[in-house]
Amino acid sequence: PWTHRLTIEGIVRGDALTPWVTSEATSIGPDLAFPGTGMTAYYQTTSEGVRQNFILYERPLGPGELSIRLRSAGDLQPTRTAPDRIDFMASGLRRFSYTGLRCWDALQHPLHAELRVEGDRISIVVDDRAAVYPIVIDPISTTANTLLLAPLAGSEFGLPVRTAGDLNGDGNLDLIATAWGSNGQLVWFENPGDLNAPWIKHVLKDNW
Repeated sequence: PWTHRLTIEGIVRGDALTPWVTSEATSIGPDLAFPGTGMTAYYQTTSEGVRQNFILYERPLGPGELSIRLRSAGDLQPTRTAPDRIDFMASGLRRFSYTGLRCWDALQHPLHAELRVEGDRISIVVDDRAAVYPIVIDPISTTANTLLLAPLAGSEFGLPVRTAGDLNGDGNLDLIATAWGSNGQLVWFENPGDLNAPWIKHVLKDNW
């Protein structure tokens, strides 16, 4: 068995990091949305895997490259195997991948983007010099046989949201979060398994 998590650190422009602080998730159709500093992160179950969309509504100030920085922690070693693919390895085997990277702007123009690995940091680097905002950054988290949802930063709302396995026995991976919201709830989000259905929030305990 193995455990691993990806946490959103923030938006980087040049060498300047703007930490990403998120608020409580909302379910919008088939998406689970986490609004936060400078961008919203959306998660959606698709036939390809779990899509993790980042929407940046305004151009970050300053010179230099634009990137979304993630921190990788756990039992797996991230290895870049292509400009748009990172495989997470253990004992020489691929356990899951971060792949299928696509980016576009408000006019639907594609933007050049690539994935980079430096130690435990993963960067999604986007060339936004000619972009019309807002822009969408759209990688996929996937395993060979199951869907994997990479966790988000919990910021002041407690520990990171993380994949919890199949909590209700329906064959779909679900999410769990501790110290969630202003009153510190223990909650889990039920993956409906339907591409058009919203995620369902279940409160297990208040003041966790």
